[in-house]
Amino acid sequence: MPGLSHILLSFYILGYIFCGSRAWHVYMPGNIKGLVGSCLVIPCTFDYYSNPPRRPNRVVWYQYNNHKYPKVHDSWYPSEVIGIFYRKTRVFTYNQKCSLEIDPVTWHHHRQRIYPWVDPENIGRYTHRFFDKTVTIEVVSRPETPSIMISGSMKVGQPVLVQCTVYHTCSTNPPTLSLNIPLRSHSLTHSSTSGGTSKTTLTTTLNIENDHQSVECSVRHTGGLTAKATKTLNAECSFSPLTISHTSDEFLEGQASKVSCTASYTCPKHIPTLTWNYGSMPASTDTSKRGTEWSFPYQEDEPVTRGIWSKKSGGVIYHNAPSYVVDHFKGRTRILGDVNEGNCSLEIDDIKPFDNGPFCFHAEKGNNNRHRFNNSCVFIVMKASPGKPVMTSVPAEIYAGSTITVSCSVTHTCPSHPPVFSWSVPSLSSEVTHTSTPQGIWQTTSTITFMAAGGDGAKTLTCTAIWWRGKQQDNTVQLTVKGSSSRAVAIAVPVLIVVILAAVVGVVFYRRRKRSDDSLRRPPRPEKRFVGKP
Repeated sequence: MPGLSHILLSFYILGYIFCGSRAWHVYMPGNIKGLVGSCLVIPCTFDYYSNPPRRPNRVVWYQYNNHKYPKVHDSWYPSEVIGIFYRKTRVFTYNQKCSLEIDPVTWHHHRQRIYPWVDPENIGRYTHRFFDKTVTIEVVSRPETPSIMISGSMKVGQPVLVQCTVYHTCSTNPPTLSLNIPLRSHSLTHSSTSGGTSKTTLTTTLNIENDHQSVECSVRHTGGLTAKATKTLNAECSFSPLTISHTSDEFLEGQASKVSCTASYTCPKHIPTLTWNYGSMPASTDTSKRGTEWSFPYQEDEPVTRGIWSKKSGGVIYHNAPSYVVDHFKGRTRILGDVNEGNCSLEIDDIKPFDNGPFCFHAEKGNNNRHRFNNSCVFIVMKASPGKPVMTSVPAEIYAGSTITVSCSVTHTCPSHPPVFSWSVPSLSSEVTHTSTPQGIWQTTSTITFMAAGGDGAKTLTCTAIWWRGKQQDNTVQLTVKGSSSRAVAIAVPVLIVVILAAVVGVVFYRRRKRSDDSLRRPPRPEKRFVGKP
């Protein structure tokens, strides 16, 4: 049975190659856009059920090349990185990640085709062909225009929800969003979408004051490129029934009595004309605005020249002219908002033990016009370590292969550099939200959905929050996993090969049987054998 042995051997080799090629998976987009001057994060994860790497956190990125292996990133040998990527990259390797950050993106990166390699120092006969999965970078010069969505009752005097969303590929340093309306109960969310794109959304509440009102959203990316969008809000005007009031319940002939008729309306241009049924009555009209919050912090004809923060005991800690700032605070402070829009928020970076204040704010207009404000001083309460993350509850027992959604939250006071999260499990989807709370405190929440890995017994789920400049805290919960999903995958492939092999063997035996049947038939007559021969 030499033919059958040859077929069996061929299928054994093919099955072996098939199993080896399916042992590893690398997940990343095939193409991704990067905004010039901004950063670019290429999401990358890997998974395997056999042939594990010796060093899973050792990831090197290469430029695709037919003959050589030019390096895009190598933390062990940074001097070997090619010039266009030198000192512009870093890699995130926790939880089977291989994501690459490029900062800043330049035109030299356009059309670059690159790929990662996990544990490149250990290459053997079972090593995965990492260069079969590449990503191509497309550098663009124009940022995407943000989108504005307004929902709610479109009536003057009613609140509506305003959302401004922008898509980008710089998740580690997302763009800033601003609106031309006051921010009330606002929140900022960051989430990942398909194809390596991230989404940043600013949400706030707007009280409609006019029947025609423009909402403008501006986005500013790292590197300085900006874009804006405008949406006109058309609202309905409303009127309330007339009300008549009087100072007395008795009216005496010959004596004057005061009677008031009030008309309430929401649109200033719709001023009603009031008339009485007694035309000879002396009457007066007064118009006033009620129930609407006014904000008039500055005069438009004289903008604020500068905003200054200083210690109450003396000494400037922030000034737009750095020479005025005391040495202890130089290079560590900046104003996050626009003081002409009423935002004088101060950021103090690399906080020191004695940076507790109190610190006070005042503004200057022109050369000599100085304005101080009531309750404009703040005292900072120092903490030696950040708070522990709070994790939502998870089931005590789960089955392998099932999906679970869990959230992890922390509070902080640094919205420009919020904490980042890492999980002890690879996630199917993830979302990060930032919500402002009273007294300048922010809450950042990471929500993931993950699939329970196989293997009976107790498992741990850990959420780690990493604050700006390295401090971190974690929270761990225990859960019990029943069953094994990886075992099913490992069994499925050999079973498939056996089925294919059985089909091939059946075909071989069928052909041999047919050939033996043909040999038992009578041979044709001699004259039939030589038909057509001379």
